[in-house]
Amino acid sequence: MDEKKYDFLKTFIEQNLEHARHVENERMTFTEMYLAFAGAIGAFLVSEYNKSPKITIMVSCVMIFIGLINLFITFRWQNVFDQHINRAKELYAILHKELYPNGISGIALTEEKDKMAVKGNNFNEMPAYCFNPLRKRISIGTKKLFIGLDFISIGVFVFLLIYTIIKLCCS
Repeated sequence: MDEKKYDFLKTFIEQNLEHARHVENERMTFTEMYLAFAGAIGAFLVSEYNKSPKITIMVSCVMIFIGLINLFITFRWQNVFDQHINRAKELYAILHKELYPNGISGIALTEEKDKMAVKGNNFNEMPAYCFNPLRKRISIGTKKLFIGLDFISIGVFVFLLIYTIIKLCCS
């Protein structure tokens, strides 16, 4: 492989990984700010609940709407993140095959689980860059975590809204 092609592929792998990290940081920061805001609004609504149920209804509706926007943004950021990671994997596979057509000695795959970790890349060995952990422990991905937190926060405001409406109707 000539130096130009190597630099080209290496640069774009790095760029895609940096963009993926940036998107992940944006998603994390935005979700953290939203949850802090939702928590503060929720605390305010609970403290002011008996004084003004109409405000509770209005603010709950606004927070449900903001929560849905956050949920859609989370889905969008996940799509962008996946695109960057997949492109980096594809470019890495090209670079790896070009540089090491016979493999890198000493990193051969031995277990079936390890072979499944690189399935689809047509490697006969472990790639030098770790895109995914080989033996996943019990964990939850950030996508599922953020979506779960969004649903919980939306659910809290939906519950507060319904409870307030029922209480107003019955009194």
